[in-house]
Amino acid sequence: MPTHHVTRQFRWEAAHRLAYDYDGKCAQNHGHSWLATVQVTLRPGVALSEAGFVIDFAEMKRVQHWLDDYWDHATLVDSRDQSFLHFLRDDNQKHYVLEARSPSSEELCAELLRVASELLDDDRCYVSEVRIAETCSNEARLTRDLPID
Repeated sequence: MPTHHVTRQFRWEAAHRLAYDYDGKCAQNHGHSWLATVQVTLRPGVALSEAGFVIDFAEMKRVQHWLDDYWDHATLVDSRDQSFLHFLRDDNQKHYVLEARSPSSEELCAELLRVASELLDDDRCYVSEVRIAETCSNEARLTRDLPID
């Protein structure tokens, strides 16, 4: 049986460094023009809304509002990167702390999937996939099976 999915893209600017247990060039603080794609899927046995939607695209803007508030023009930092975290706090820099997780694209997918699910999941649909691209050629993807309520 076919399954309906919708996606919406979101953009923001942020910096990060992969300094914990990593010594490549991305251990240096650097920024990206990030692009996320969030996919929402209709739950099995549920019909499209009266308007013919899985979810109103306008409702998906809640994800962009969250990104604007927490990740846009912020530094995404691992809680274990204590020297960098102290600098950001002491200099009153906007930052978002990932608890004991690297701010890699893969971990950011997991965090955004968690947040988007809290914002968008309901009895009709759920967030089933998040993709995050930090460049035009690199993308991480995380999928989620149907949540059991």
